[in-house]
Parts: sequence; C-alpha cells; structure tokens
Amino acid sequence: MDKKMLSLIILAHASDVLENAFAPLSDQDYEVAMKRVRSLLELEYDVQAEKKGNEVMWAVFEAFSK
Repeated sequence: MDKKMLSLIILAHASDVLENAFAPLSDQDYEVAMKRVRSLLELEYDVQAEKKGNEVMWAVFEAFSK
C-alpha cells in the first residue's frame, strides 16, 4: 500500500473521522472497508518499525494509536 494512503487512513482513524468518510458507502462496502482498516490498525507497529526505511512512519502511527 502507498505510504501516503496508509498515513491518511491511520490519521483519519486517530482523528475519529474515518467512519464518517465511509458513511456514503453501501452496508456491504462499509463492512469490507472497515474490515480492511481494522486489519491495518491491528498491526504491531513496533514490529513494522523494524523494517528498513519505515521506522519513523510506524513510530508516528504508534504514537497516534495511544
């Protein structure tokens, strides 16, 4: 996934505006979108930060998730 798109999703969730963005979707599309977002939010950010080149991005995500 593109880093910018991933960042927008994580920050929109942290700002409590993500569900509002999905409001116009049909029920089925909403469930699919939320399932995918939940899978991203359940990632272990510290494990992802150990991968080369993404340390700062994942550290910021972890800070926003607290």
